[in-house]
Amino acid sequence: MKEIDEQIILNYTPILNKIARHYTNNKWDFEDCRQELYLKLLQCLEVYDMNKNIPLEAFIKICCTHRAISFAKNLSRHNQAEVLNEYEDEIELVEDNVRELYEYFIEYCKTHKNGDIVKKKYIEGVTTKNIAKELNCSPRWVNKKIKSFNKWFKKEINGLEC
Repeated sequence: MKEIDEQIILNYTPILNKIARHYTNNKWDFEDCRQELYLKLLQCLEVYDMNKNIPLEAFIKICCTHRAISFAKNLSRHNQAEVLNEYEDEIELVEDNVRELYEYFIEYCKTHKNGDIVKKKYIEGVTTKNIAKELNCSPRWVNKKIKSFNKWFKKEINGLEC
C-alpha cells in the first residue's frame, strides 16, 4: 500500500505544483504552499469516497485549491502585519515631527506682528471674511498679512537645523 501512495503522490505532484505556483510569488512561499498541498493531498486520499461519484482528481484539485487560497490569504495577512510593524516607528517619528512643528508654529504666531491673524485663520479655522469683519478691514488686507507671515515663517523653518 505504501508504494501505491508514493506513486499517487508522484502522479499528483504536477497538479500541486501548478496550484502552488498560481497562489505564490516566490520560491520560498511556493515551497511552503506545496508542503501544505501535499498534506492536503494525503487528507484527501484518506477521506475520499468513491461512492459519491466525484472523480478523485477533481476532488483533489478542489481541496488543494481551497488550501492554497487559505495559504495565500494567511501569507497576505502576515505580510501586511510585517509592513505595518516596519513603518510604525517611522509613523511615530513623523507624528512627533508634525507635533513639534505645530508647537513651533504656535510659538512663532505669538512673536510675529500678524500672528494673531494667522492663528485665527489656521488654528481656530476662522474664515478670512470673518477675520476682516472682526478687524474692520478688507479680506484682501487679511490675505496680505497672512502671506507676509507665511513668507517669514518659511524663512524661519528653512533656517532650522534638522
